[in-house]
Amino acid sequence: MGLTEILAKLRKRPLLFAAGAVALAALILLGSIIPRGNKKTELQPSGLNAAHAIPPKALFIPDEPDFVPPFLVEREVRGSWSLDEIRPYWRAQTDNEFLRRIVRSAVDDLMTGVR
Repeated sequence: MGLTEILAKLRKRPLLFAAGAVALAALILLGSIIPRGNKKTELQPSGLNAAHAIPPKALFIPDEPDFVPPFLVEREVRGSWSLDEIRPYWRAQTDNEFLRRIVRSAVDDLMTGVR
């Protein structure tokens, strides 16, 4: 099959010929637009200099220390508590209505966030 026979078949099908021509033109265009890998181009920021650059230490979180800092106790741990010291934190469980009000208000607060 020679070149003249192929051209004769393509003349019978002009749509196929046009599609091939468009594909060839697109390949040539893309080949001229896409830069080659052998050129070394460095991107230079326009209008910026090193004085305005952000240092890398300001962009990244520093590493965690390799040691655990010592725990500072502000006061000594008590061995026993007096009744006056306990009273603000202790609620007698005999008053069931008081506990119901506390639980109901806590549940209502939680449910308002769900709505």
